[in-house]
Amino acid sequence: MLFLFYRKNHHIVSSFYFMIESQNPQSPPKIRWANGSEVRAKVFKFKPGLVVLDLILPDINGVEVCRQIKENPDTAHIKILAVTGHDTEENKNRILSAGADGYMAKPLNMESLLRHVRDLLGVD
Repeated sequence: MLFLFYRKNHHIVSSFYFMIESQNPQSPPKIRWANGSEVRAKVFKFKPGLVVLDLILPDINGVEVCRQIKENPDTAHIKILAVTGHDTEENKNRILSAGADGYMAKPLNMESLLRHVRDLLGVD
């Protein structure tokens, strides 16, 4: 399974990788990184199974990126887990209305993150 993460979440990705790998050592996850403006381009290029998307990106709006991914027939199937350090009902409603499949507030708990990923991907 290929996952795409926004680059500033490096510590989360390291923990996530080792948790996923320990559950299935024969098939370790493949992870790609993206900076703010690269997110959309890398989603269209790699078509990952899951994108962990920050709402607040330095040079692009995470809600708009989500909307563009979900409106494109080639990428609409990709699961998007939106994360934010600005947890408000308004932000949650905006990103879910844009098509995000899940939402989490920071700071992220690894067990909760893994549970959300499993739920989104339909795996045990």
